[in-house]
Amino acid sequence: MAPLLTNTSYLYGGNASFIEELYEQYLTDPASVTPGWRDYFDKLAQTPGAVERDIPARPVEQSFARMAKESSGQKRTSIAERLSAQKQAAVLNLIAAYRFIGIRQAN
Repeated sequence: MAPLLTNTSYLYGGNASFIEELYEQYLTDPASVTPGWRDYFDKLAQTPGAVERDIPARPVEQSFARMAKESSGQKRTSIAERLSAQKQAAVLNLIAAYRFIGIRQAN
């Protein structure tokens, strides 16, 4: 049985993080990578199924991290408020159930 291409290709394994970094550089500034890699990434963008315009991942990741830091206190508050509301609803349901059972037993 022949080994899978993904097991032997230079695009996988230990080289993956290096190539991802090159691609990030290419997306930020295509002139920052060697002509061979620039040509490879240019051709990659033209393959069927490729996205129309790819963007670097690092700014997106940094944006999500910043939003998480800015709203972390708000999320804790909203989660605590949600739990409190759920408990309050459970108490009201319990009271309603006792009232309903009391009314049925009285009749």
